[in-house]
Amino acid sequence: MDPVRAHVAVWSEPNAGRRADLLRQCWTEQSEIIGPGYCFKGHQAVLDEAARFHRDQPGCRAVATIAFDRHGRWVRFTIAMVNPQGEVVQEWWDVVELDSDGRIARVITFWGRL
Repeated sequence: MDPVRAHVAVWSEPNAGRRADLLRQCWTEQSEIIGPGYCFKGHQAVLDEAARFHRDQPGCRAVATIAFDRHGRWVRFTIAMVNPQGEVVQEWWDVVELDSDGRIARVITFWGRL
């Protein structure tokens, strides 16, 4: 699976074991997510945050809302959090830096519409 698609899928996967498998496909221990007021670095920090997301937002999932726009080692896209009724409850956009192996090195998250 494409590493960026695997990253988005982590936030939609309710099963912790499958989330860990997806993360291993796209992430390294040095990879990080940086957003307003937070930074998660490495597998365990991201898995803990994904578990918190699924616990606090049961049934919600992340959906990429535009095609992945790639430029060299950079990818940008928008995401919507969709609740179990199919309603968009949050929107944000990410800029992803890929490492030389094509895995995610860094994700920069911006909350709200682009």
